[in-house]
Amino acid sequence: MIVGDAAAWLSAGRSLPDDPSLHYVSFDEMSQRLLESFEPDIILTPLLGQGFDALDLAVILEQYKYKGRFRALCPKLPNPDLVMREIQSLCPSVDFDLFVVDDSDPRRLN
Repeated sequence: MIVGDAAAWLSAGRSLPDDPSLHYVSFDEMSQRLLESFEPDIILTPLLGQGFDALDLAVILEQYKYKGRFRALCPKLPNPDLVMREIQSLCPSVDFDLFVVDDSDPRRLN
């Protein structure tokens, strides 16, 4: 499951994988019922999305007792451990980590 504004990503010229096993949802759509219907093994989101951030989503996932992995995509950060500690301290049952996306990587989708 990918949480964010897919329409904004497309309008910014980004490509999104077209895979029927991927479900794109907005932050506002996130609900217990949605999680139960899709049962995602992993949830991906940008560290900073439009109108929300990874911490906002982590709090929701903690409340819904989500047991899968939760990963936030981000650029190289000066202190990624600070982000990790904050989210892990507020949402200790969420399996959270960061995926650093390097814009210079030639394998990166546009």
